[in-house]
Amino acid sequence: MPLLEWPHWLMVAGAFLVVFGLTGLAFNRRSKAEIEPEAEPEVLPGDLGAWKAEQARSASDHDRHAA
Repeated sequence: MPLLEWPHWLMVAGAFLVVFGLTGLAFNRRSKAEIEPEAEPEVLPGDLGAWKAEQARSASDHDRHAA
């Protein structure tokens, strides 16, 4: 009888794959952070400031057309 049966070897191999994958991911993120300097965050379309500006613009347009 072998030391570990087939399903147990598969679980051990899966655990090694997870550990090596997470280690590779950590090294990849570290090297990527060293290569790329910190950039300014990009403005998203749902930005609150842009929304407020659009609301003010549409309110002024509405007032102008109503008068």
